[in-house]
Amino acid sequence: MRMRMTRREFDRRFAENVLAFAFIGMSGVGKTHQAKQFISLGFRYISCDDLIAPRISSMTKLRNVTDVGIWMGQPYSKGYRERERRFLELEEEVTREALGNIKENTVIDTTGSVIYLSEALHQRLKENSIIVYFKTAPEMYKHMLKIYLDNPKPVVWGDSFRLKKGEDERAALERSYPELLEFRAKKYQEFADVTISHEVLQENWDDAERLLRAIQDSLT
Repeated sequence: MRMRMTRREFDRRFAENVLAFAFIGMSGVGKTHQAKQFISLGFRYISCDDLIAPRISSMTKLRNVTDVGIWMGQPYSKGYRERERRFLELEEEVTREALGNIKENTVIDTTGSVIYLSEALHQRLKENSIIVYFKTAPEMYKHMLKIYLDNPKPVVWGDSFRLKKGEDERAALERSYPELLEFRAKKYQEFADVTISHEVLQENWDDAERLLRAIQDSLT
């Protein structure tokens, strides 16, 4: 069952301090920036990335998402698939905990790999939060690839990375990344209650109140 509401219900939940959002989208699209902006509106901010980092290993001191990206490595790195599996286990754990801690207006800043989590957890997200997808314009793919190559974040590739015969690892990565974005875009769109376009996001980049109203308007 997906959370549905009218404008009146949206306003009532916001006023009564029981409104919850889950922001989804690809790493680098701006969902963390927007989630933090909502603190100014009285929302509690929960970052799944920040919760995952210290849980990866008691033997490895990871402080933030950049550290996790280094730990996880690239899809062709030795041991990557095991680290990918471990990352998803922890993501499932912290996302479930975040949902259990919704006691006030809250925004959950999910990771880009939320679409790979279990169907049971997806259902809980749908039932307990408004899922807002920040859409990436295709013309931004090259820029996002550059950001990723310059400062890799942890990325769950699934089946989206393939090394073709005669292709080096860098070339395979550059070819596969836009394909990964296309695959995820479809999954995010199917999962979301609300889609915020790149244009709307840019128009309201530093105005949390206007973005809140844009989300509200998309629901009605």
